[in-house]
Amino acid sequence: MTRTNSPTGWLRHATANSPLLYRLNIHRRLTLCFILVIVLMLVGDGVLLWQLHLIRAQVERLNGVDEELIEVLRVHTGLLSVYERLSVSARSEDSARLQKDSETLRTGLLDEVQRTQAAFNRLPPEVKVDPTVLPTLESIERTLPSHLDAIRALAASGEWEAVRYRLERQVQPLESLSSELLKNVAREVGEQRTQAALNIARAERRMFLAVPITGFLTLLIAAGLGIAITRSITEPLGRLVEGSKALARGEFQHQVPVIGEDELAHLSGVFNEATWKLRDLYDTLRNREETLRQSEERLRTTIDTIPTLAWVTGPDGSVEIENKRLRAYHGLPEPPKGEERGWGWTAAVHPDDRKELEDHWRARLVSGEPGESEARLRRFDGEYRWFLFRGSPLRDERGNILKWYGTNTDIHDRKLAEDDLRRSRAYLAEAQKLSRTGSFGWSIPDGELFWSDETFRITGIGADTEPSLERILQQTHPEDRAMVRQTLEHAFHNGTDFDFEHRLVMADGSVKYVHVVGGATAESSGKRELVGAVMDVTAAKLALQEIQQLKEQLFKENLVLREEVDKVSMFEEIVGTSPALQAVIARVSKVAPTDSAVLITGETGTGKELIARAIHKRSRRSARAFVSVNCGAICAGLVESELFGHVKGAFTGAIANRDGRFRVADGGTILLDEVGDLPSETQVKLLRVLQEHEFEPIGCNKTVKVDVRLIAATNRNLEEDVRAGKFRSDLLYRLNVFPIHVPPLRERREDIPLLVAFLLQTFAPKLGKNVTQVRQDTMRRLMEYSWPGNVRELQNILERAVILSTNNVLVLDREFTLGVDDARAPVATEALWPVTSGASSAASASLRDAERRHIESALAATNWVIEGDKGAAKILGLHPNTLRSRMKKLDIQRPDRGAANGEPGDGSKRPS
Repeated sequence: MTRTNSPTGWLRHATANSPLLYRLNIHRRLTLCFILVIVLMLVGDGVLLWQLHLIRAQVERLNGVDEELIEVLRVHTGLLSVYERLSVSARSEDSARLQKDSETLRTGLLDEVQRTQAAFNRLPPEVKVDPTVLPTLESIERTLPSHLDAIRALAASGEWEAVRYRLERQVQPLESLSSELLKNVAREVGEQRTQAALNIARAERRMFLAVPITGFLTLLIAAGLGIAITRSITEPLGRLVEGSKALARGEFQHQVPVIGEDELAHLSGVFNEATWKLRDLYDTLRNREETLRQSEERLRTTIDTIPTLAWVTGPDGSVEIENKRLRAYHGLPEPPKGEERGWGWTAAVHPDDRKELEDHWRARLVSGEPGESEARLRRFDGEYRWFLFRGSPLRDERGNILKWYGTNTDIHDRKLAEDDLRRSRAYLAEAQKLSRTGSFGWSIPDGELFWSDETFRITGIGADTEPSLERILQQTHPEDRAMVRQTLEHAFHNGTDFDFEHRLVMADGSVKYVHVVGGATAESSGKRELVGAVMDVTAAKLALQEIQQLKEQLFKENLVLREEVDKVSMFEEIVGTSPALQAVIARVSKVAPTDSAVLITGETGTGKELIARAIHKRSRRSARAFVSVNCGAICAGLVESELFGHVKGAFTGAIANRDGRFRVADGGTILLDEVGDLPSETQVKLLRVLQEHEFEPIGCNKTVKVDVRLIAATNRNLEEDVRAGKFRSDLLYRLNVFPIHVPPLRERREDIPLLVAFLLQTFAPKLGKNVTQVRQDTMRRLMEYSWPGNVRELQNILERAVILSTNNVLVLDREFTLGVDDARAPVATEALWPVTSGASSAASASLRDAERRHIESALAATNWVIEGDKGAAKILGLHPNTLRSRMKKLDIQRPDRGAANGEPGDGSKRPS
């Protein structure tokens, strides 16, 4: 082949006898191939879709015959239900039931027939419907109502034989007709199912044949076209590759043959033209390289004379030039001419800084922007010093980076100073954080404020907010704002020291206490500045307030306790073993563990307050205060203040805040003695306390929440007071949750000897007497007396008798008579009643006995099971561990265990 001087003439010569395939562009070849493959695939898909359509038609046919069978079966079931239910009503001759059932069944069956007819009309045309179905349904719809109307009329007239006859002759044939219809439809459905299954099987076989045939044809044609098109592309590419290899070897005279008119033919022509131009450029490049080498020699000389560590890299960051100072710092010799260090310089960077520095400069190389970074660089003696690396790119007229020029500046001494300063600031910040103390500076000439991080945290102001006096005054509590402004402005204008406390209102509404202290300082330039500290003293303030509150609460509780101690009760324990008193003690044991309200009734002097104290001691509130209020001893105008408290200035004489008895008894128990004497206004407020557990002190608009158990006592008949309008009925219902009636002394005369013994042992040592015996006649007189004043009267009479007694025998006052003169009774012949400690101990143990019996009855009822939903602890309202502790204290044992240990079978030790 001869070389032509013109690339265009070469192209015309090479394409004169090219094949038809080479005359088409590559994208047209590929497009024709893809279109043909897609057409074949669409033909195969069309065959598949046609078969799927046939299968879908058969599926719809199956669904239609199934629906036909279901609707006929529903009508048949309805007729069968009509016949059976009407037959049952006819046999039972229940006219009302037959009338009701016939109407319901008629409506339901006719709806089913109409629904079935509508369903048959909606069936697809492919479904062949039995021609007898619709006429049969119409016959049923037409004849059934008249038959049912006739049956209802016969049933209403009582002709049950005629009813049964019509059922057998008219309704049952309809059921038989529907049964035959059902069989015909079922047979037809089976035939159509078989036919549909055969059609589906044929369609599936056609699909199984169509898929591989169309796929094989498509693959065969696509493979043939692919091979032909690939060869038409790879052969010209091979010629271009050979030309490229020749060009790489420097053979610029090599030319590539051009065949056809496609893109590769044009590319071959362009390649041939580029080869000629490259030969010219190669000659020009050799001349310019010589010029560049001479310029680099001059640049190296210039860089070596710069009084700093300087370097030059290529566009990829590889070091090309290092000046003499940089090589001397590293202790490196003069590199051979033309040798590059690449990225080997990073080996001299401190390991901790190496990755960060490399990432930084690689990012600069990508972005092409100047940059700087700090890192430690190893000196020739092994010491690492901090350097500031700076680099800037050199670009050509088109913006392409040619070189990177940079310097390394020694900042080691400055870095050490910065580290010391940073460490000092960190220590100061940590100390401020631990001590909750922030610092601030306020420049007096220009008013500029500086806050530490802890100051921002204490004030709750964001660190991005500009601090100012107005900003801190906005957050200052309104009551402290004027004082803070005046103090700070005085210190600012006069340069004086300051020390004060104030409150900050935080964003969430909470209040924080801060202590601010500071003073003025003067710099050498004469500029004055206020420097101070802010301390968070909220915890200390709250702790001091809590201590003060606890102190006041303790003082108030002590006052109440002193009042209670001063109220000497009629006796310290419940004394008596009578059934009436034991019944009271049993009720006390049951109600004590709960928080239910208790109403104690009884005559004056029966010991109602003692019962209330016993309830409190046995309750879960026993560790808290027991407050007793005698409502009858307080004037009507002060009852509300006494119970609920008042604030300063609420009324004339209210010179200070005062907590009411309910506030003092919070968490404990309050006894309202003589509750029937409460004014009506106070009754309303007391009702609210019982319902809502809250009240408002007099003169205060804030609600006070309390948790108090209420026990009320009275010697009046509150039901009569309710009828008379003196006492609220709803309050009585709230108080009378658990009533306890304390019997008068005349109803438990058998307790008088125990009470006498107990009271004599109490009064005799106190009065300096040694009364140890009571005459039988005296005891008889005491037991026969009616005691209208109850135990309180007995206490007073015995105290007077102990005073009058001159020896160890009790002598009653002569004024205490029941028609028997004790002075005429012969003393020598009277038997004496000893006063022993056993009587007192028996009396004091009465409550323990009642509690013992109550626990034993609960254990016996649960077969001595303590825990669980059906255990004794659940019945008694106690925790299982608490119940075990009480059993141990009362020495309660299981009967079988006691018998095994040789103890009595009742499992407890009874007092003698």
